[in-house]
Amino acid sequence: MKLFFQKYNVPDDFYVIDGLGSGEVDGIGMINGRWASYYSERGQKSDIQYFDSEEEACVALVAEVSSRVEEEFGKALPKLIKS
Repeated sequence: MKLFFQKYNVPDDFYVIDGLGSGEVDGIGMINGRWASYYSERGQKSDIQYFDSEEEACVALVAEVSSRVEEEFGKALPKLIKS
C-alpha cells in the first residue's frame, strides 16, 4: 500500500497502515485477527469494516483515500482491482 500511495504522490498524513494516524486519516490493519479498514481520529479507530482478505481491505482503503485526494487535488487515484 505504501508504495502505491507513494507512486501517486499521496501525502503520508492522508493514510495510516496498521496504527493510528497523527490526525484524521483512513487506515488499514489487523484488528482482532481480521483485516479491517477504519477511520483514525484523536487516537481512536471508528467506522471499522472487516474483510475476509488483505486485498479487500486494501481496495476499501484506496477508495477512501482517493476521495480525499480528489477533494484536495482534483484528481482521484486509480482503482485497485481485486484479482
